[in-house]
Amino acid sequence: METELEVDPGNARVAMKPLDDSVVHRICSGQIITTLAVAVKELIENSLDAGAKTVEIRFKDHGSSVIEVRDDGSGVERENRAAFALKNYTSKINDFSDIYKLHTYGFRGEAINSLCVIGEVSMITRHEDDECGTFLVYDRSGNIVEETPRARMVGTTVFVKNIFLSLPVRRKLLLTNIKKEFSKAVDIIKAYCLVTTGVRIICTNQIGEKSSTTVVVTDGTSVLNNISSAFGVDQVKNLLAVPRRLPDRQLMEDFRITDDEIEGNEVDFDCYISSCERGEGRNIRDRQFVYVNSRPCDYEKITRLINYMFHQYQKRKYPFLFLNLKLSTDAVDVNCSPDKREIILRNENLVLATIKASLIEIFRSVRSVSTIENNKLPSVQFKLENSFLTVKTNSGHNSFVGEECTVTVDTPEEVVSSMKSSSITETLNENGFLCSRTSTQKTEVSTSCDILFEEECVTTVQYEDNPAACNSRADQRKKIIFDDNKRCYNEHRSQTVIDVGILVDKIEPKEGKRREASDLFKEKHNEILKFRAALDPAQNENAEKELRQQISREMFSKMEVVGQLNKSFIVVHMESDLFIIDQHAADEIYNFENLMKSSTIPNQRLVAPQSLQLLPNQETIVTEYINVFKRNGFEFEVDLSAPPCQRIQLTAVPVSKLWTYGKDDVIELIAMLEECPDVICRPSRIRAMFASRACRKSVMMGSSLTHSIMRNIVDHLGTLDEPWNCPHGRPTMRHLFDLKEMKEKTVEHNLQCE
Repeated sequence: METELEVDPGNARVAMKPLDDSVVHRICSGQIITTLAVAVKELIENSLDAGAKTVEIRFKDHGSSVIEVRDDGSGVERENRAAFALKNYTSKINDFSDIYKLHTYGFRGEAINSLCVIGEVSMITRHEDDECGTFLVYDRSGNIVEETPRARMVGTTVFVKNIFLSLPVRRKLLLTNIKKEFSKAVDIIKAYCLVTTGVRIICTNQIGEKSSTTVVVTDGTSVLNNISSAFGVDQVKNLLAVPRRLPDRQLMEDFRITDDEIEGNEVDFDCYISSCERGEGRNIRDRQFVYVNSRPCDYEKITRLINYMFHQYQKRKYPFLFLNLKLSTDAVDVNCSPDKREIILRNENLVLATIKASLIEIFRSVRSVSTIENNKLPSVQFKLENSFLTVKTNSGHNSFVGEECTVTVDTPEEVVSSMKSSSITETLNENGFLCSRTSTQKTEVSTSCDILFEEECVTTVQYEDNPAACNSRADQRKKIIFDDNKRCYNEHRSQTVIDVGILVDKIEPKEGKRREASDLFKEKHNEILKFRAALDPAQNENAEKELRQQISREMFSKMEVVGQLNKSFIVVHMESDLFIIDQHAADEIYNFENLMKSSTIPNQRLVAPQSLQLLPNQETIVTEYINVFKRNGFEFEVDLSAPPCQRIQLTAVPVSKLWTYGKDDVIELIAMLEECPDVICRPSRIRAMFASRACRKSVMMGSSLTHSIMRNIVDHLGTLDEPWNCPHGRPTMRHLFDLKEMKEKTVEHNLQCE
């Protein structure tokens, strides 16, 4: 039975039919080779599978003109050359079950054929049985169209010219972002450089007719030597070799592992990681390499676990990571994605538990070497003044309750509050401000906390049923007794008893009002709330996410300024939404972004040039982005005729009062340019300096602002790339409430009172 498909509203129908083989071929090939980095990866894997001891990758114009990969492997036998570039021809497997016995990188027979479709592929190869090499040219289908003898040692050289030529959109995108794509390709090459021992890998790049520059060279003697060659000697200095440790009983329960799983499935690995000591690690996750049986892969669960463990010791740093899992081939499925970087493990939980147990052991041993003599922090005494509790009576007068107390804090542990239900609950939030919540019920509130208070101020407020008269008083201070476990409790149980009466105006029941309220109620439950996050530090992430989704740049100019609150905040509204803007944080992020974009830092020349000993690929980045370094105050002396690692010397460094800069800032800026070459790059210490400057020149808390100044601050937010937080991390704006929703709640409340 033939299936038909309706293709237009005019009832024209066309029968479904198979696509032409050439169309299928082009579609599938575009899915296999998606980037320059993937193309290089496939060629390197072919060389390694051929048993090469030296692999050389040569780029011309960052790979946009030519990618050349030459090796000294076994070469291609004469009888296999015709099938070398044909689709699904391979010598790695015979049937599907062989996938679970793989000891090679490739097995599908798709890579070279896909390269033929998207570029121009040719090859020089010589097998040990041949008298000389052979030059072969392949067409789009992978068939040989030219074959001539050529001098060559045993091995293979593959040329890929004009990659993505048959895919014009992808070709244009490659040329537009060629430096970024080249950087990704170099990262892939480094991944193979680190894990491959016994193989020398060289990568060079030639731009136009200039001489080629060395990007990376490794000798392959050991993993540590490879790391040193790829990232410099400094990277190796504080690396920890992680020994394998089996998970204990607690970890087995956490990861739901049985004894049988551990006995039947051994997990082994080679792992090197940054020390967890203070000052170690990196600012970005640019050097984390995970392998399964020496195959580079993207395994988010593993890297997330390791970063979490490292953050227990270094909050804002990321470790250098080299992890090569050694597992049985039948416990690994590598056939999950076109580039084979997605991998599924049969015993994933056991792998994760073993990694965690091993890291716990090594990090504890490092910490024990640098033990602090006094583990118990000295008590810090400070004055805590209760915020004034304002009670507004019916006559319009205010009553204040204020009291000062001395607090002793031993350990910064969590505050745990236990309560039956809340009427007016007074608690200290994490910023030290007194928070109150109100309701109409009479409630007992019992509070216990892990923070140790030597004395506590307890305020009990009794609200009378008569709203015209409201009395408030403060109880005497009560001594807190400490037990051996550093818990605290009152000598007499602290109770806050509150009885709140609400004065409700007389409302005459009217059928029209009831109908209107009912309609509003239905409308409220039918619409989706745009802002759900409360004004709570614990919900900062959700609140920022909502603002990003709902607020566009154009909306800031549409916001109407309501006024200033406490000389610290600007209240604005847009349609029915009311927002609060931190005047200092908002002005600070505007000044900060202006400094980041437009400032050129003055510098001072060094008495003698400083040798930086940069790696070849780092030298290339410095020469390509020399203007970025000048904007940051760094100047160099470049000698391209000098040997690699000695071509660049530092001649000038930025100066700014007490801030000093040097080689470490240059290295950090190089890493940032490798990761994101198209963004404004500033080293973290220069960024911190700009943040400090922006803070000092911004509107301060406590400053009275005119309407025009408030208008300017709000409008400035609409010109920024990231207006949601100041450079020190404080939120610039938050959603207060929806006026429409408040109206609905008022109508509902009035109905209930009727």
